[in-house]
Amino acid sequence: MAPPPRGVHPVVGLTAACALVAVILLVVQVAADSIGSSEPIPVEVRAQPEVPSGGSTPVMSLRRGGAELVSRQGFGQLDVALNNFATQIDSRSCVRVAVGDVVSDAGRDAVAIPASSLKVLTAAAAIDVLGEDYRFTTTVRGDTPVDGVVDGDVALVGGGDPLLSGDWYPVSALDRFAVLSPTSLDTLAREVAAAGVRRITGSVVGDASRWPEQRYLDSWADGVAGIEAGPLSALVVNDSRVEGGQFRYDDPVEAAVIEFERALSRAGVVVDNGSGSGVGDVVLAEIASAPMTDVIVEMLQTSDNNTAEMLVREIGLVSAGIGTTEAGLETMMGYLSSLGVDTSEFVLLDGSGLAPGNRISCDALLGVLTSVPDSVLDALAVAGVSGTLVDVYADTDWAGRLRAKTGTLGNPPYDADPPAVKALVGELIPSETAEPMRFALVLNQYQIDDQSRYRPLWADLLDILDAGPDGVSTADVGPR
Repeated sequence: MAPPPRGVHPVVGLTAACALVAVILLVVQVAADSIGSSEPIPVEVRAQPEVPSGGSTPVMSLRRGGAELVSRQGFGQLDVALNNFATQIDSRSCVRVAVGDVVSDAGRDAVAIPASSLKVLTAAAAIDVLGEDYRFTTTVRGDTPVDGVVDGDVALVGGGDPLLSGDWYPVSALDRFAVLSPTSLDTLAREVAAAGVRRITGSVVGDASRWPEQRYLDSWADGVAGIEAGPLSALVVNDSRVEGGQFRYDDPVEAAVIEFERALSRAGVVVDNGSGSGVGDVVLAEIASAPMTDVIVEMLQTSDNNTAEMLVREIGLVSAGIGTTEAGLETMMGYLSSLGVDTSEFVLLDGSGLAPGNRISCDALLGVLTSVPDSVLDALAVAGVSGTLVDVYADTDWAGRLRAKTGTLGNPPYDADPPAVKALVGELIPSETAEPMRFALVLNQYQIDDQSRYRPLWADLLDILDAGPDGVSTADVGPR
Protein backbone atom coordinates (compact mmCIF):
# COMPACT_ATOMS: atom_id res chain seq x y z
CA MET A 1 0.00 0.00 0.00
CA ALA A 2 1.33 3.42 -0.97
CA PRO A 3 2.41 5.72 1.88
CA PRO A 4 0.11 8.61 2.68
CA PRO A 5 0.95 11.97 1.00
CA ARG A 6 3.33 14.16 2.94
CA GLY A 7 2.58 17.88 3.68
CA VAL A 8 4.92 20.74 2.68
CA HIS A 9 7.45 21.38 5.38
CA PRO A 10 6.78 24.77 7.14
CA VAL A 11 10.32 26.01 6.58
CA VAL A 12 10.06 25.37 2.85
CA GLY A 13 6.73 27.21 2.65
CA LEU A 14 8.08 30.20 4.54
CA THR A 15 11.12 30.37 2.31
CA ALA A 16 8.98 30.34 -0.83
CA ALA A 17 6.77 33.12 0.49
CA CYS A 18 9.75 35.30 1.31
CA ALA A 19 11.15 34.76 -2.17
CA LEU A 20 7.84 35.82 -3.73
CA VAL A 21 7.78 39.04 -1.67
CA ALA A 22 11.37 39.80 -2.69
CA VAL A 23 10.50 39.39 -6.37
CA ILE A 24 7.52 41.73 -6.02
CA LEU A 25 9.63 44.38 -4.27
CA LEU A 26 12.26 44.12 -6.99
CA VAL A 27 9.68 44.67 -9.72
CA VAL A 28 8.27 47.70 -7.89
CA GLN A 29 11.75 49.19 -7.44
CA VAL A 30 12.61 48.72 -11.13
CA ALA A 31 9.36 50.36 -12.17
CA ALA A 32 9.95 53.27 -9.83
CA ASP A 33 13.48 53.75 -11.12
CA SER A 34 12.18 53.70 -14.68
CA ILE A 35 9.57 56.31 -13.95
CA GLY A 36 12.03 58.47 -12.06
CA SER A 37 14.51 58.42 -14.92
CA SER A 38 12.03 59.81 -17.48
CA GLU A 39 12.03 63.53 -18.30
CA PRO A 40 9.62 65.29 -15.91
CA ILE A 41 7.08 67.80 -17.20
CA PRO A 42 8.37 71.27 -16.30
CA VAL A 43 6.22 72.71 -13.53
CA GLU A 44 6.74 76.09 -11.99
CA VAL A 45 7.03 75.85 -8.22
CA ARG A 46 4.50 78.01 -6.45
CA ALA A 47 4.32 78.97 -2.82
CA GLN A 48 2.00 76.76 -0.76
CA PRO A 49 -0.86 78.45 1.08
CA GLU A 50 -0.56 78.87 4.82
CA VAL A 51 -1.59 75.83 6.82
CA PRO A 52 -4.44 76.56 9.23
CA SER A 53 -3.42 76.61 12.87
CA GLY A 54 -5.50 73.50 13.55
CA GLY A 55 -2.87 71.19 12.05
CA SER A 56 -0.81 70.38 8.99
CA THR A 57 -1.54 68.45 5.82
CA PRO A 58 0.87 65.54 5.23
CA VAL A 59 2.97 65.81 2.09
CA MET A 60 1.46 62.65 0.57
CA SER A 61 -2.13 63.30 1.62
CA LEU A 62 -5.00 62.96 -0.87
CA ARG A 63 -5.91 66.57 -0.17
CA ARG A 64 -2.61 67.71 -1.70
CA GLY A 65 -2.56 64.96 -4.30
CA GLY A 66 -5.34 66.51 -6.40
CA ALA A 67 -3.57 69.79 -7.02
CA GLU A 68 -0.30 67.98 -7.67
CA LEU A 69 -1.90 65.69 -10.25
CA VAL A 70 -3.57 68.55 -12.10
CA SER A 71 -0.37 70.61 -12.25
CA ARG A 72 1.75 67.65 -13.39
CA GLN A 73 -0.55 66.03 -15.92
CA GLY A 74 0.49 68.35 -18.78
CA PHE A 75 -1.99 70.27 -20.87
CA GLY A 76 -3.30 67.45 -23.03
CA GLN A 77 -6.19 68.58 -25.18
CA LEU A 78 -5.45 72.24 -24.36
CA ASP A 79 -2.15 71.96 -26.25
CA VAL A 80 -3.82 70.28 -29.19
CA ALA A 81 -6.60 72.86 -29.30
CA LEU A 82 -4.16 75.78 -29.06
CA ASN A 83 -2.00 74.42 -31.86
CA ASN A 84 -5.07 73.99 -34.04
CA PHE A 85 -6.21 77.51 -33.16
CA ALA A 86 -2.80 78.89 -34.15
CA THR A 87 -3.32 77.62 -37.69
CA GLN A 88 -6.32 79.98 -38.03
CA ILE A 89 -4.39 83.18 -37.31
CA ASP A 90 -1.94 85.17 -39.40
CA SER A 91 1.73 84.24 -39.03
CA ARG A 92 2.41 87.72 -37.63
CA SER A 93 -0.03 87.08 -34.78
CA CYS A 94 0.55 85.25 -31.51
CA VAL A 95 -1.34 83.36 -28.82
CA ARG A 96 -0.14 81.97 -25.51
CA VAL A 97 -2.01 80.48 -22.53
CA ALA A 98 -1.12 79.69 -18.92
CA VAL A 99 -3.02 77.57 -16.41
CA GLY A 100 -2.45 79.51 -13.23
CA ASP A 101 1.25 80.31 -13.40
CA VAL A 102 2.23 77.44 -15.70
CA VAL A 103 2.64 78.44 -19.34
CA SER A 104 1.79 76.07 -22.17
CA ASP A 105 4.30 75.71 -25.00
CA ALA A 106 1.44 75.35 -27.48
CA GLY A 107 -0.04 78.05 -29.68
CA ARG A 108 2.26 80.47 -31.44
CA ASP A 109 4.58 83.23 -30.38
CA ALA A 110 5.62 86.14 -32.55
CA VAL A 111 6.92 89.63 -32.02
CA ALA A 112 3.75 91.52 -32.85
CA ILE A 113 2.25 95.03 -32.75
CA PRO A 114 0.46 95.01 -29.38
CA ALA A 115 -1.79 98.11 -29.66
CA SER A 116 -3.34 98.97 -26.28
CA SER A 117 -2.60 95.56 -24.78
CA LEU A 118 0.80 97.17 -24.11
CA LYS A 119 -0.88 99.05 -21.26
CA VAL A 120 -0.72 95.83 -19.21
CA LEU A 121 3.06 96.21 -19.22
CA THR A 122 2.80 99.91 -18.39
CA ALA A 123 0.54 99.16 -15.42
CA ALA A 124 2.81 96.39 -14.14
CA ALA A 125 5.91 98.59 -14.39
CA ALA A 126 4.11 101.47 -12.64
CA ILE A 127 3.20 99.23 -9.72
CA ASP A 128 6.71 97.78 -9.63
CA VAL A 129 8.56 101.14 -9.77
CA LEU A 130 6.14 103.57 -8.14
CA GLY A 131 4.23 101.26 -5.80
CA GLU A 132 0.55 100.59 -5.18
CA ASP A 133 0.16 103.53 -2.78
CA TYR A 134 1.92 106.13 -4.96
CA ARG A 135 0.00 109.39 -5.38
CA PHE A 136 0.51 112.45 -7.57
CA THR A 137 0.39 115.81 -5.78
CA THR A 138 -0.68 119.10 -7.34
CA THR A 139 0.41 122.20 -5.40
CA VAL A 140 -0.50 125.89 -5.29
CA ARG A 141 2.40 128.16 -4.31
CA GLY A 142 2.62 131.88 -3.60
CA ASP A 143 3.47 134.46 -0.95
CA THR A 144 1.92 134.26 2.48
CA PRO A 145 -1.43 136.10 2.34
CA VAL A 146 -1.67 139.30 4.36
CA ASP A 147 -5.21 140.23 5.37
CA GLY A 148 -6.42 137.72 2.78
CA VAL A 149 -4.31 139.17 -0.04
CA VAL A 150 -1.50 137.43 -1.89
CA ASP A 151 0.64 140.23 -3.31
CA GLY A 152 1.88 138.75 -6.57
CA ASP A 153 1.29 135.66 -8.65
CA VAL A 154 0.39 132.18 -7.51
CA ALA A 155 1.57 129.06 -9.31
CA LEU A 156 -0.39 125.92 -10.05
CA VAL A 157 2.41 123.35 -9.94
CA GLY A 158 1.79 120.15 -11.86
CA GLY A 159 2.71 116.88 -10.20
CA GLY A 160 2.06 114.64 -13.18
CA ASP A 161 -1.50 113.77 -12.17
CA PRO A 162 -3.37 112.39 -15.22
CA LEU A 163 -6.74 112.54 -13.41
CA LEU A 164 -6.78 116.24 -12.43
CA SER A 165 -10.25 117.48 -13.41
CA GLY A 166 -12.79 120.20 -12.86
CA ASP A 167 -15.93 118.86 -11.25
CA TRP A 168 -17.80 119.34 -14.52
CA TYR A 169 -15.53 117.13 -16.58
CA PRO A 170 -16.44 113.59 -15.39
CA VAL A 171 -20.11 114.26 -16.19
CA SER A 172 -19.50 116.12 -19.46
CA ALA A 173 -19.87 113.12 -21.82
CA LEU A 174 -17.04 114.56 -23.94
CA ASP A 175 -15.34 111.17 -23.89
CA ARG A 176 -16.70 107.66 -24.20
CA PHE A 177 -15.64 106.90 -20.62
CA ALA A 178 -15.83 109.34 -17.73
CA VAL A 179 -12.90 109.85 -15.37
CA LEU A 180 -13.31 107.14 -12.74
CA SER A 181 -11.26 108.57 -9.85
CA PRO A 182 -10.86 112.31 -10.56
CA THR A 183 -8.63 114.62 -8.55
CA SER A 184 -10.85 117.66 -8.04
CA LEU A 185 -9.43 121.00 -9.22
CA ASP A 186 -12.42 122.67 -7.55
CA THR A 187 -11.51 121.11 -4.21
CA LEU A 188 -7.97 122.47 -4.63
CA ALA A 189 -9.39 125.96 -5.26
CA ARG A 190 -11.54 125.68 -2.15
CA GLU A 191 -8.43 124.70 -0.17
CA VAL A 192 -6.78 127.96 -1.31
CA ALA A 193 -9.79 129.87 0.00
CA ALA A 194 -9.69 127.86 3.24
CA ALA A 195 -6.07 128.99 3.67
CA GLY A 196 -7.40 132.54 4.02
CA VAL A 197 -6.81 133.77 0.49
CA ARG A 198 -9.44 136.19 -0.77
CA ARG A 199 -7.53 138.06 -3.43
CA ILE A 200 -4.51 137.53 -5.67
CA THR A 201 -3.07 140.78 -7.02
CA GLY A 202 -1.17 139.10 -9.83
CA SER A 203 -2.00 136.15 -12.05
CA VAL A 204 -2.28 132.41 -11.86
CA VAL A 205 0.68 130.85 -13.64
CA GLY A 206 1.23 127.23 -14.56
CA ASP A 207 4.34 125.22 -13.68
CA ALA A 208 4.91 122.02 -15.65
CA SER A 209 8.64 121.77 -15.00
CA ARG A 210 8.43 118.33 -13.37
CA TRP A 211 9.09 116.75 -16.77
CA PRO A 212 10.77 118.09 -19.90
CA GLU A 213 8.20 119.46 -22.33
CA GLN A 214 7.08 117.06 -25.07
CA ARG A 215 3.42 117.33 -25.98
CA TYR A 216 3.24 114.60 -28.60
CA LEU A 217 5.28 111.57 -29.68
CA ASP A 218 6.78 111.35 -33.16
CA SER A 219 6.12 107.60 -33.15
CA TRP A 220 2.34 108.05 -33.30
CA ALA A 221 0.59 107.67 -36.63
CA ASP A 222 -1.10 110.56 -38.40
CA GLY A 223 -4.40 111.57 -36.83
CA VAL A 224 -3.47 110.50 -33.30
CA ALA A 225 -1.96 113.64 -31.75
CA GLY A 226 -4.54 115.75 -29.96
CA ILE A 227 -7.32 113.28 -30.74
CA GLU A 228 -6.42 109.87 -29.34
CA ALA A 229 -3.73 111.22 -27.00
CA GLY A 230 -1.98 114.38 -25.94
CA PRO A 231 -1.06 117.04 -25.45
CA LEU A 232 1.09 115.69 -22.63
CA SER A 233 2.48 117.67 -19.71
CA ALA A 234 3.15 117.39 -15.99
CA LEU A 235 0.25 119.85 -15.65
CA VAL A 236 -2.88 118.76 -17.49
CA VAL A 237 -6.46 119.45 -16.44
CA ASN A 238 -9.48 117.82 -18.12
CA ASP A 239 -7.16 116.28 -20.73
CA SER A 240 -6.39 119.87 -21.80
CA ARG A 241 -10.01 120.96 -22.14
CA VAL A 242 -11.76 124.07 -20.86
CA GLU A 243 -15.39 124.07 -19.77
CA GLY A 244 -17.63 125.13 -22.62
CA GLY A 245 -15.21 123.99 -25.32
CA GLN A 246 -15.33 120.82 -27.38
CA PHE A 247 -11.67 120.54 -28.32
CA ARG A 248 -8.38 120.15 -26.51
CA TYR A 249 -6.06 123.13 -26.14
CA ASP A 250 -2.69 122.53 -27.79
CA ASP A 251 -1.06 124.14 -24.74
CA PRO A 252 -2.20 122.12 -21.70
CA VAL A 253 -0.69 124.59 -19.21
CA GLU A 254 -2.70 127.47 -20.67
CA ALA A 255 -5.89 125.41 -20.41
CA ALA A 256 -5.07 124.44 -16.82
CA VAL A 257 -4.57 128.07 -15.80
CA ILE A 258 -7.89 129.14 -17.34
CA GLU A 259 -9.69 126.33 -15.53
CA PHE A 260 -8.05 127.07 -12.19
CA GLU A 261 -8.83 130.79 -12.35
CA ARG A 262 -12.48 129.87 -12.89
CA ALA A 263 -12.38 127.41 -9.99
CA LEU A 264 -10.84 130.06 -7.72
CA SER A 265 -13.59 132.49 -8.70
CA ARG A 266 -16.24 129.93 -7.79
CA ALA A 267 -14.46 129.49 -4.44
CA GLY A 268 -14.65 133.24 -3.75
CA VAL A 269 -11.04 134.13 -4.60
CA VAL A 270 -10.53 137.20 -6.83
CA VAL A 271 -7.61 137.15 -9.29
CA ASP A 272 -6.61 140.65 -10.45
CA ASN A 273 -4.38 139.46 -13.31
CA GLY A 274 -2.03 142.34 -12.55
CA SER A 275 1.64 142.45 -13.37
CA GLY A 276 2.52 140.49 -10.26
CA SER A 277 5.80 140.29 -8.41
CA GLY A 278 6.87 136.69 -8.88
CA VAL A 279 5.74 133.52 -7.15
CA GLY A 280 6.51 132.92 -3.51
CA ASP A 281 7.62 129.63 -1.97
CA VAL A 282 4.74 129.14 0.45
CA VAL A 283 2.48 126.16 -0.20
CA LEU A 284 -1.01 127.63 -0.06
CA ALA A 285 -2.80 124.36 -0.86
CA GLU A 286 -2.21 120.95 -2.35
CA ILE A 287 -4.22 117.93 -3.38
CA ALA A 288 -3.21 114.32 -3.88
CA SER A 289 -4.54 111.92 -6.47
CA ALA A 290 -6.10 108.55 -5.82
CA PRO A 291 -3.50 105.80 -5.18
CA MET A 292 -1.73 104.12 -8.07
CA THR A 293 -4.03 101.11 -7.83
CA ASP A 294 -6.92 103.39 -8.85
CA VAL A 295 -4.87 105.20 -11.48
CA ILE A 296 -4.16 101.93 -13.33
CA VAL A 297 -7.87 101.08 -13.18
CA GLU A 298 -8.47 104.29 -15.10
CA MET A 299 -5.83 103.35 -17.66
CA LEU A 300 -6.72 99.67 -18.13
CA GLN A 301 -10.51 99.73 -17.92
CA THR A 302 -11.04 102.77 -20.14
CA SER A 303 -7.83 102.41 -22.17
CA ASP A 304 -6.84 105.96 -21.25
CA ASN A 305 -3.89 106.89 -23.46
CA ASN A 306 -2.90 110.08 -21.66
CA THR A 307 -2.73 108.23 -18.35
CA ALA A 308 -0.48 105.60 -19.91
CA GLU A 309 1.95 108.13 -21.37
CA MET A 310 2.08 110.19 -18.18
CA LEU A 311 2.81 107.06 -16.14
CA VAL A 312 5.74 106.25 -18.43
CA ARG A 313 7.22 109.69 -17.76
CA GLU A 314 6.76 109.39 -14.01
CA ILE A 315 8.40 105.95 -14.13
CA GLY A 316 11.34 107.59 -15.89
CA LEU A 317 11.54 110.36 -13.29
CA VAL A 318 11.49 108.03 -10.30
CA SER A 319 13.76 105.35 -11.75
CA ALA A 320 16.23 107.45 -13.77
CA GLY A 321 15.82 110.99 -12.47
CA ILE A 322 14.36 112.39 -15.70
CA GLY A 323 10.69 112.42 -16.66
CA THR A 324 10.98 111.47 -20.31
CA THR A 325 9.27 108.80 -22.36
CA GLU A 326 12.64 107.34 -23.30
CA ALA A 327 13.75 106.96 -19.67
CA GLY A 328 10.46 105.36 -18.69
CA LEU A 329 10.53 102.90 -21.59
CA GLU A 330 14.09 101.87 -20.76
CA THR A 331 12.92 101.05 -17.23
CA MET A 332 10.01 99.06 -18.64
CA MET A 333 12.41 97.02 -20.77
CA GLY A 334 14.47 96.39 -17.66
CA TYR A 335 11.34 95.22 -15.85
CA LEU A 336 10.68 92.68 -18.61
CA SER A 337 14.27 91.48 -18.42
CA SER A 338 13.87 90.97 -14.66
CA LEU A 339 11.07 88.50 -15.48
CA GLY A 340 13.48 86.49 -17.61
CA VAL A 341 12.05 87.75 -20.91
CA ASP A 342 14.37 88.06 -23.91
CA THR A 343 13.75 91.62 -25.12
CA SER A 344 16.31 91.65 -27.93
CA GLU A 345 13.66 91.87 -30.67
CA PHE A 346 11.28 94.18 -28.83
CA VAL A 347 10.61 97.80 -29.69
CA LEU A 348 8.88 100.11 -27.22
CA LEU A 349 8.03 103.58 -28.51
CA ASP A 350 5.29 104.58 -26.08
CA GLY A 351 3.31 103.30 -23.10
CA SER A 352 -0.18 103.51 -24.61
CA GLY A 353 0.32 101.20 -27.59
CA LEU A 354 -0.70 103.86 -30.09
CA ALA A 355 2.61 103.68 -31.97
CA PRO A 356 2.39 101.15 -34.83
CA GLY A 357 6.14 100.62 -34.46
CA ASN A 358 5.83 98.90 -31.06
CA ARG A 359 6.82 95.22 -31.03
CA ILE A 360 6.41 92.76 -28.17
CA SER A 361 5.59 89.06 -27.88
CA CYS A 362 2.65 87.20 -26.37
CA ASP A 363 5.15 85.32 -24.19
CA ALA A 364 6.22 88.65 -22.69
CA LEU A 365 2.65 89.83 -22.10
CA LEU A 366 1.76 86.49 -20.54
CA GLY A 367 4.91 86.62 -18.42
CA VAL A 368 3.70 89.95 -17.07
CA LEU A 369 0.21 88.58 -16.36
CA THR A 370 1.53 85.58 -14.46
CA SER A 371 3.84 87.66 -12.26
CA VAL A 372 1.87 90.83 -11.43
CA PRO A 373 0.19 91.48 -8.08
CA ASP A 374 -3.58 91.12 -7.91
CA SER A 375 -3.98 94.90 -8.16
CA VAL A 376 -3.11 94.77 -11.86
CA LEU A 377 -5.47 91.91 -12.66
CA ASP A 378 -8.22 93.56 -10.60
CA ALA A 379 -7.81 96.72 -12.70
CA LEU A 380 -8.76 95.00 -15.98
CA ALA A 381 -12.12 95.56 -17.63
CA VAL A 382 -14.70 92.81 -16.99
CA ALA A 383 -16.89 91.40 -19.75
CA GLY A 384 -20.42 92.70 -19.53
CA VAL A 385 -19.57 94.80 -16.49
CA SER A 386 -16.98 97.53 -16.98
CA GLY A 387 -14.77 99.59 -19.25
CA THR A 388 -14.00 98.58 -22.80
CA LEU A 389 -15.68 95.20 -22.21
CA VAL A 390 -18.93 96.56 -20.78
CA ASP A 391 -20.84 95.70 -23.96
CA VAL A 392 -18.77 92.64 -24.87
CA TYR A 393 -20.17 89.15 -24.13
CA ALA A 394 -22.69 90.71 -21.75
CA ASP A 395 -25.30 88.06 -22.55
CA THR A 396 -22.97 85.06 -22.47
CA ASP A 397 -21.57 82.73 -19.84
CA TRP A 398 -18.30 84.68 -20.09
CA ALA A 399 -19.85 87.79 -18.55
CA GLY A 400 -18.25 88.42 -15.18
CA ARG A 401 -15.65 85.66 -15.72
CA LEU A 402 -13.56 87.30 -18.43
CA ARG A 403 -11.36 90.25 -17.50
CA ALA A 404 -8.93 91.59 -20.03
CA LYS A 405 -7.26 94.48 -21.81
CA THR A 406 -8.31 95.03 -25.39
CA GLY A 407 -6.22 96.61 -28.11
CA THR A 408 -7.12 98.06 -31.51
CA LEU A 409 -5.23 99.77 -34.32
CA GLY A 410 -6.66 100.19 -37.82
CA ASN A 411 -3.36 101.23 -39.41
CA PRO A 412 -4.78 102.43 -42.74
CA PRO A 413 -4.64 102.08 -45.74
CA TYR A 414 -5.82 98.59 -44.61
CA ASP A 415 -4.08 96.58 -47.33
CA ALA A 416 -0.46 97.47 -46.62
CA ASP A 417 1.96 97.12 -43.73
CA PRO A 418 1.73 97.66 -40.88
CA PRO A 419 -1.32 95.41 -40.50
CA ALA A 420 -4.32 96.20 -38.35
CA VAL A 421 -4.28 94.97 -34.74
CA LYS A 422 -6.86 93.43 -32.45
CA ALA A 423 -5.70 92.14 -29.08
CA LEU A 424 -7.22 90.53 -26.00
CA VAL A 425 -4.95 89.92 -23.01
CA GLY A 426 -6.16 88.83 -19.58
CA GLU A 427 -7.70 85.90 -17.77
CA LEU A 428 -10.80 83.75 -17.79
CA ILE A 429 -12.09 82.03 -14.69
CA PRO A 430 -13.25 78.72 -16.23
CA SER A 431 -16.40 76.99 -15.14
CA GLU A 432 -14.75 73.56 -14.97
CA THR A 433 -11.21 74.14 -13.63
CA ALA A 434 -9.90 75.50 -10.38
CA GLU A 435 -7.06 77.52 -11.87
CA PRO A 436 -7.60 80.79 -13.79
CA MET A 437 -6.68 80.62 -17.47
CA ARG A 438 -4.43 83.55 -18.35
CA PHE A 439 -3.85 84.32 -21.99
CA ALA A 440 -2.42 86.71 -24.55
CA LEU A 441 -3.91 86.93 -28.03
CA VAL A 442 -2.50 89.59 -30.36
CA LEU A 443 -3.86 89.48 -33.91
CA ASN A 444 -1.89 91.27 -36.63
CA GLN A 445 -3.66 91.02 -39.97
CA TYR A 446 -5.13 93.30 -42.59
CA GLN A 447 -8.61 94.50 -41.52
CA ILE A 448 -8.58 92.26 -38.43
CA ASP A 449 -10.09 95.16 -36.48
CA ASP A 450 -13.39 94.42 -38.25
CA GLN A 451 -15.69 92.80 -35.68
CA SER A 452 -16.77 90.10 -38.12
CA ARG A 453 -13.14 88.99 -38.38
CA TYR A 454 -11.85 89.07 -34.81
CA ARG A 455 -14.94 88.15 -32.76
CA PRO A 456 -15.10 84.53 -34.05
CA LEU A 457 -11.43 84.09 -33.15
CA TRP A 458 -11.97 85.54 -29.69
CA ALA A 459 -14.90 83.18 -29.14
CA ASP A 460 -12.90 80.15 -30.34
CA LEU A 461 -10.11 80.92 -27.90
CA LEU A 462 -12.50 81.47 -24.99
CA ASP A 463 -14.15 78.14 -25.74
CA ILE A 464 -10.73 76.49 -25.56
CA LEU A 465 -9.96 78.20 -22.27
CA ASP A 466 -13.31 77.18 -20.81
CA ALA A 467 -12.57 73.53 -21.52
CA GLY A 468 -9.35 73.77 -19.52
CA PRO A 469 -6.49 71.26 -19.62
CA ASP A 470 -8.37 68.02 -20.44
CA GLY A 471 -11.35 69.37 -18.54
CA VAL A 472 -9.84 68.10 -15.27
CA SER A 473 -9.96 70.20 -12.14
CA THR A 474 -8.62 69.74 -8.62
CA ALA A 475 -12.16 68.98 -7.49
CA ASP A 476 -12.32 66.06 -9.94
CA VAL A 477 -9.31 64.27 -8.48
CA GLY A 478 -9.42 65.39 -4.84
CA PRO A 479 -10.83 63.43 -1.91
CA ARG A 480 -14.59 62.99 -1.69
